[in-house]
Amino acid sequence: HPPPCIGNQCTPAPTQEGPSAFLFVEPASINYGQSAQLTWMSQNTDSCSSTDFDTKGLTDSNTPVTVSPTKTQQYTLDCVSGSGTHAYSSRSLSVLPPGVTMTAHPQSVRVGESTVIAWSGPKSAACTVSGPGLSSSSSSGSRSVVINATSTFTLRCVGKDYDFTTSVTVTIQPTFREE
Repeated sequence: HPPPCIGNQCTPAPTQEGPSAFLFVEPASINYGQSAQLTWMSQNTDSCSSTDFDTKGLTDSNTPVTVSPTKTQQYTLDCVSGSGTHAYSSRSLSVLPPGVTMTAHPQSVRVGESTVIAWSGPKSAACTVSGPGLSSSSSSGSRSVVINATSTFTLRCVGKDYDFTTSVTVTIQPTFREE
């Protein structure tokens, strides 16, 4: 038998005759507010279930299940054979933040030089920016910061049903001295 595939995702064929379960998420990453499709198949099983989505007990998904999580979510499929042996398959669906971005320009400087940290989050969110020499509660903006060591700056935006964090790191360029 060829390995089971749905779309461009394939799972190696099982090596034993026991039960096997295969869960697929398409696409594997969505923007906040979008949906993804869960499909599954199993071999040598009597039923499949999940605490994360409704399988209706089916061992194979005849129709994809649509999910719209508000944050990155792990989905697990639990299929059981007639003898009570379980087979599991897990997939993660990444949810990208709703317009939460943060940049540093330049991203690598010499000690004592400045970089411009810029950030943007949804206007409806409560956002905070933090890092060495930088603190703000504005949902968007930019600030010039003097860098004395490798530094990480973080933007966290909390909305009605989401909590997203992103960060950017500014590194120090090596200094060379001639001998």
